[in-house]
Amino acid sequence: MDIRHENVEYSDLNIPIYCRTVASTDEDISANAHIHEEIEIVYVSQGSQIFSFIDESVLVHEGEIILINSMCPHCSGNGENTRIYILQFRPDLVMNNHSDYSYPYLAALTGNQSSSYRLFSINDNSNFRRIASMLIGITEELRERSTAYELNIMAYIYSILTTLFRFNAIDYDTMSPFNGKNQNLKKLEPVFGYVEKHYNEDISLDEVANLVNYSPQYFCRIFKDTTDKTFIDYLNCFRINVAKKMIINTNESIYNIYIKTGFSSFSYFNRIFKKYSKFSPTEYRQVFLDKQSAAD
Repeated sequence: MDIRHENVEYSDLNIPIYCRTVASTDEDISANAHIHEEIEIVYVSQGSQIFSFIDESVLVHEGEIILINSMCPHCSGNGENTRIYILQFRPDLVMNNHSDYSYPYLAALTGNQSSSYRLFSINDNSNFRRIASMLIGITEELRERSTAYELNIMAYIYSILTTLFRFNAIDYDTMSPFNGKNQNLKKLEPVFGYVEKHYNEDISLDEVANLVNYSPQYFCRIFKDTTDKTFIDYLNCFRINVAKKMIINTNESIYNIYIKTGFSSFSYFNRIFKKYSKFSPTEYRQVFLDKQSAAD
């Protein structure tokens, strides 16, 4: 993969950000592999889009957001009938130093650069739908440049980051115990680690409850109160995310992927996959292949 260093042309000289809407009819601005210092947030409001990294590709569907880390090699191509919102900004715009109050949050979002990207699913959450209007708001502020427009743009950016943080806190590797809920997240860390290592095995509530010395009933209540998901929902979501990566990045049969992701039956795997992705596993692979062919 030939990688070029991209110098982002900021939308305004007074504030180091780039923000625009890109439709499938526009010029493809990111087909070649590139890196840039800016953190990039892409919201797919229509269609779907492939993003490729050094060791994997990910298909981002309508209603999903991908956050790409600073200096992470990546490329993408405009899909057919696709509309995306792009926001790029320098990390130091919101994170000046390690003592800054925003640092723990942005570090959690980016995983301290331990990962190339993070994927966020909007589903039916109204807070995420607001992100599109905030991105439009940034674009309008940049165009109109009314008094104190820089302050309003920063307010939009912080609001977007806050929404991503609050809705997906359970997925973060670096959490600070800012409140009681995050204290429980710390307590539940052995459970998250166990799922990561044993997701392809049969996992019972008794097993995971014993890891934190809780009764199964108390564990279920604490897990739901802390993560806003039942443990079964969390486990299924984790397994489906693994399956998605295998479907896109390997030639494994759908049946073998089902076997390797720990589901109790093939029919259950298909039902849960469609619940979380809106496609069957076979359809999901075909959509990816179609997008890949269109990009080529």
